[in-house]
Amino acid sequence: MTLDQQIEDMARELPTWVCSRIDDRTASWQGTLQPYETPHTVRIEHSVPLVIEYRSLLYVQPLVEVVEPALQRQEDAEEGPLPHVYWRHPRVERAGPFLCVFDADAREWTLSDPLSRTTVPFALHWLQSYELWLATKKWLGLGRHAGKESTGANFSRFK
Repeated sequence: MTLDQQIEDMARELPTWVCSRIDDRTASWQGTLQPYETPHTVRIEHSVPLVIEYRSLLYVQPLVEVVEPALQRQEDAEEGPLPHVYWRHPRVERAGPFLCVFDADAREWTLSDPLSRTTVPFALHWLQSYELWLATKKWLGLGRHAGKESTGANFSRFK
């Protein structure tokens, strides 16, 4: 999907979310997801690569961040202090955590998928898993993480 198509789809499917066009290839959306009792303000940033660029799905997948409330760490949790996140991403200068919502190797998301029907529901599922993890200290969600939790994923082979 083009960036304009993503913007139109998100406006239609999630009309309360605010869209900001960053440049001709990048936009971000901010809105609320509430898996259980806690509402989470979430930011999704999507950048469409140039046709001539070859980038892996891990590199081009949308970046998903929880703006508030801040994600909590549990130092004694089995899978690390905050599982299934990337602490850094080569596309942006700011530090994470960015939510690990897709398995790029399983092609759970492609550039032709609408964010409203992939990224948003996957982020909601991540938040459900996170809230359960806060209570149990066990990650009960689906999927596998692409890199070490303490340092973030190794993106060197994914550029």
